[in-house]
Amino acid sequence: MTPPGGTADLIGRLADYGLLAATVIGVLFILGGGIKAMNARRYGESPGAGMAMAIGGIVTSTGAQMLNVLLRQVLSPLDADDADDPTGAAPLPAPQPAPNPPTAQASEPFDWSIVAIIFGGIAAIGLAVALVVAANRARIRRKTEHERRDQARAAQLELWAKGVAAYNATCDGLMDFETNLESIFDRPLLGDVNEPATAAFYAAFETAQERHLENVPYSDDQIQRFVDAATTAYRAFTAADTNARTKARANIVAGNRHLTGAEIRRTRLARKALAVANNPAAAPGEVQAAFEKVIELLAGITEIPTAAKTTMTVAITAASRPALTVSG
Repeated sequence: MTPPGGTADLIGRLADYGLLAATVIGVLFILGGGIKAMNARRYGESPGAGMAMAIGGIVTSTGAQMLNVLLRQVLSPLDADDADDPTGAAPLPAPQPAPNPPTAQASEPFDWSIVAIIFGGIAAIGLAVALVVAANRARIRRKTEHERRDQARAAQLELWAKGVAAYNATCDGLMDFETNLESIFDRPLLGDVNEPATAAFYAAFETAQERHLENVPYSDDQIQRFVDAATTAYRAFTAADTNARTKARANIVAGNRHLTGAEIRRTRLARKALAVANNPAAAPGEVQAAFEKVIELLAGITEIPTAAKTTMTVAITAASRPALTVSG
């Protein structure tokens, strides 16, 4: 017994279900292939596998649509027969009139609307894929640009830190020279701007100070100029410090003049007086007298830097300040 709706109707329903399944599979293949191809391009690989997957999805979806249309055309006559005889029983023969001469019958026009629907669906799928691809590319482009900016800024900060390290090392070395009174004897020429190496250092250090900013700039040129200036200043300080120490050991003072025997003895006495001034157990009067002796002995031999004189004054004041007592 034929199921309700006829054989053609049953086959048509099965064809519709098959079309739906094939369409879904095709769309999934298209989307998956597009994403796979984009990821392959992103990582520098060949997108061929993803493109083949997407093309396979298009062929699957389109082929299913065409097979469905073809099957519908084939089943159309069967649908007409089932409509004439829904029970499927053979009709009783009836008397037939004499046949008329055969006349040409107009063929039924092809239903192009189905074709339009098929291609419209394909176009919609293609548009959806294109939109997904475009959105994914935009997202990857934004992410890549953000990562590029972060990497560039990190490189800037790293380079700036190198300049700051050189700059701070120079500042620390200069501070030690200005506050350590032993420098009066160990490297006095480091404070003499008439000494070529010292003059070169202070010129380079001034440039580094001008280019050292509180906030790290975003300009590569500004950063590089500061790093170059800071590095040059540090090297110039090292050269000036070495020059000053070398000449001090050779008893050479300003103007490349060699100390006489008497001046060398005075320098040694001044150093002993400084040791007395630096003694924590020395009385305030002894500290002041010792510093005054240092200045007196070195007069005419070497110029005491202003910072060193300030250090002496601070030390005298601290030694003269009465000790605080704590009462119970």
